[in-house]
Amino acid sequence: MDLCELKISDETRWQRHPWEQARLEVIVELLDSLGGDVTDPMNVLDLGCGDLFVARQLTDFFPQARFFCVDIAFEPALKQKLQTQLQKEGLANRIRLYASLEELEADARVPNQMDRVLMLDVLEHIEDEIGYLRFVNTFAFITSATRFVITVPAWHWLYSRHDAFLRHFRRYTTQKLEKRVTRGGLRPLESGYFFSTLLLPRLAQWGWEKLAAPTRRVRGIGAHQGHPSVDGVVRDTLIVDFRISRVLRQIGVRLPGLSCYALCRQQAS
Repeated sequence: MDLCELKISDETRWQRHPWEQARLEVIVELLDSLGGDVTDPMNVLDLGCGDLFVARQLTDFFPQARFFCVDIAFEPALKQKLQTQLQKEGLANRIRLYASLEELEADARVPNQMDRVLMLDVLEHIEDEIGYLRFVNTFAFITSATRFVITVPAWHWLYSRHDAFLRHFRRYTTQKLEKRVTRGGLRPLESGYFFSTLLLPRLAQWGWEKLAAPTRRVRGIGAHQGHPSVDGVVRDTLIVDFRISRVLRQIGVRLPGLSCYALCRQQAS
């Protein structure tokens, strides 16, 4: 969850949006597809980590992984609050928090190499995402063995007040994403769309916002108060959606979706 959405949520009542839950499974499967065993030691850099939902959950899926989480929104008070929570959960040694890559680089505990870099719905927040990718590539812990998992919202014609609320600069197609990451010094290994079943509902929402509710207050997923059984059905449907789309892509059928992803590595020097 973006930290701007966390601020509007009631932490005693909110439930994780099924989109977040389903995207977590997408990330797990994409990480699995990059090779290695789930029990292997792994250093993961989570850029724009938000409220740590993904990192926390991934500690269960990858029991030997360590997570280095960076978010420019980590003000001292928030950072301390999250660190206290991690200590209570027994995760303080597996999840470390930083407000910048420079702060991370200065930490003597940082490994020589990050095995994976997560940039989950991050690039759309950065005005010059190409420059940012080049900047990330300058750090010594990003090597030829590092693999990137990148997700972004799809289709700029769906840009809405919700995107503006989240401070998005743009939405992407897979072709646009591949071009941008290539210019940023990465080489795409695979790309595709996911959550095709959300396209029509989002289109309807977009139309309603434009025509019938232009001044309605925007509410992010931090305000979600769902029903566990309904949310479970939505989550499972989205997971199946991703798996079907990925299988079809392997035989040359590319379905559009509400989000897109790219798996990348550094370009050869």
